[in-house]
Amino acid sequence: MFKRAALALALTCTALTPVVAQTAAFSMEEEQIIPPFDRAGSEEKANFINTTDEDAATDRVVNGEIAKEGAWPWQVALMKTNADRTKLGQFCGGTLIQDTWILTAAHCVLKATGKGKDRKLTMVNPADLRILVGTNKLANGRGDLVPVAAIHAHPGYNPRGFDNDIALIKLDRAPQAKYQTITIPKAEYADILERPGIPTIVTGWGMTETGRPSRDLREARIQMIDRKVCNRAILNRRAKGAIKAFAQAAGALGLSQVNAKRAWTQILEQSPQAMTANMICSGSPQGPKGACSGDSGGPLVVPLKDGRYIQAGVVSWGMAARTGKGCDRKSQFSAYTRTGNYVDWVLETIKK
Repeated sequence: MFKRAALALALTCTALTPVVAQTAAFSMEEEQIIPPFDRAGSEEKANFINTTDEDAATDRVVNGEIAKEGAWPWQVALMKTNADRTKLGQFCGGTLIQDTWILTAAHCVLKATGKGKDRKLTMVNPADLRILVGTNKLANGRGDLVPVAAIHAHPGYNPRGFDNDIALIKLDRAPQAKYQTITIPKAEYADILERPGIPTIVTGWGMTETGRPSRDLREARIQMIDRKVCNRAILNRRAKGAIKAFAQAAGALGLSQVNAKRAWTQILEQSPQAMTANMICSGSPQGPKGACSGDSGGPLVVPLKDGRYIQAGVVSWGMAARTGKGCDRKSQFSAYTRTGNYVDWVLETIKK
């Protein structure tokens, strides 16, 4: 009976859409979330403003390419300062949506404090941040490093599921460098932008597939994917990880093949969706292409017919390798916070 149940369950599992593992845009280690801010400045993430090293120039951000200087003028880099304010490490991206307001991900503005049961996520101190504006290259003398006045993470942010993964940063002053702002869509317009196959572009200085960061801003052209398709793919991956244990339980409990299949189907139906209605899915069916560690908080933009761009998403989670180094070479898509759901919150926060 055990063998029959296991076989039936395996067949049920593989009937779902296949996909590879999807993980958070920052690493997860046995339920211990490591925020990007805490990783900034570590050996593999260091990007100091006094560097002139060009070794990373041949790396590619998940099959992306180096952006032309001046392209994506709304893109900014979140930089963590060290204790004596002499070095800066890039750890996330963001966009200028007004002259003194940055849109980014909530998980980019949190840090871990305490240990064990006392461990919790708290807001990053604004004094520990600088926002690099007006350059596509992380190097000394490039762009304008702007101090931060205040940070506002969405009050409904869930660090376990990444729901409501959005935040605003208030700059201390307007940047003294060339830049542009970008618009986010209202919910009705967002529905149009998210139709499967709509072309999108993601940009950032994040980790490459080799496990190294990029000092040059890079871009990857991908496309919208139906959220349901992505959720089925993620569920399939999770199911593959659970099928062996369930088959053993079904055999030990003496379940018939029919009852085992029925129980397994009910478990799958009750499983929560990884991508909520506050997220959108974008990637490439042909293989890995998109955001990785360090790209978090950056923009997913949609090109319009008149040559303008609109920001449909904020890089949230998806392509980081489980080791925390580099990107998942088999990953087909990433999750982005759906900006169209947060227009009212953005406006209210700025007004206050």
